Amino acid sequence: MKVFSHGSNVNFQISAREMFFTDLESLLKRKKEQSGRFVMGLLKPDKEQLVVYGLLTRYNLNDTEHTFELEDETIKWPQDQFLLSQEAVFTIEDERQGQVDYDILYLTYEDSEGESVLFFIDENNVTHPLACVVQFYEQVKEVGRDVDFSLTGCSANEWKPQK
Repeated sequence: MKVFSHGSNVNFQISAREMFFTDLESLLKRKKEQSGRFVMGLLKPDKEQLVVYGLLTRYNLNDTEHTFELEDETIKWPQDQFLLSQEAVFTIEDERQGQVDYDILYLTYEDSEGESVLFFIDENNVTHPLACVVQFYEQVKEVGRDVDFSLTGCSANEWKPQK
């Protein structure tokens, strides 16, 4: 079972932990259930590109491929191109909602063209969610990159119970 790094930045409190794909699926499920409109998109920071794919309807993170089904299309990434997951949660002052905790999940994949970052947001929770996608990513993009939980030794992943 592959283990990877999950970086987190919650109001500038930074941490990293090990994650398994079953844990990541549970996190996606919880965020999707809590969201009114759970939207997926793509961020290519080095090309300053942001694309909104649309509402995430289903997903499957298996041993070979990660599949994300949307209303109009299906996006697939090979698991071996997966690099890390990151989560940013910041308390912001929204012009419509007032003070709100807004969180974004990022999944980074790497191929011959560089890094591609899928993002997952609640579209209705703040007035300008795409501005948050870009600004939050700047705060979280390096978190967890310096940790390699796949190394052997005294690691918690050796004690992870089988589900």
